[in-house]
Amino acid sequence: MGDRLDSTRLNFCDVNCEFDASAAEYDDGYRYTAPVGTYPDGASWCGALDMAGNVWEWVADWYGSYPSGRQVNPTGPSSGEHRVLRGGSWDIDPSNTRSASRHRGNPDVTWHGGGFRCARGSE
Repeated sequence: MGDRLDSTRLNFCDVNCEFDASAAEYDDGYRYTAPVGTYPDGASWCGALDMAGNVWEWVADWYGSYPSGRQVNPTGPSSGEHRVLRGGSWDIDPSNTRSASRHRGNPDVTWHGGGFRCARGSE
């Protein structure tokens, strides 16, 4: 089933959205952000919720090209002008709402579709 969009699993720019990117054939039930946990059927394999859509997630990595070849937890450059954003948001078309989507954002600018996720290491 992973080869087609299921609007009951995430929040994105749909019929409720006022932007040009709206996918008017879908209705996820929200014009802006949805409450955390609204889409339990969209949980990841490890139970994490809202990894795709709703709000972009800022990550600690600076944006840059990944090195060629296989990498484990690539971090990008040690400094830069933009931070990595993942997962898409309520104000973007569904093709950019995958949790693997990687975009850049200026950390000095307020984004209306941005957020963050608190994480804890396994140590």
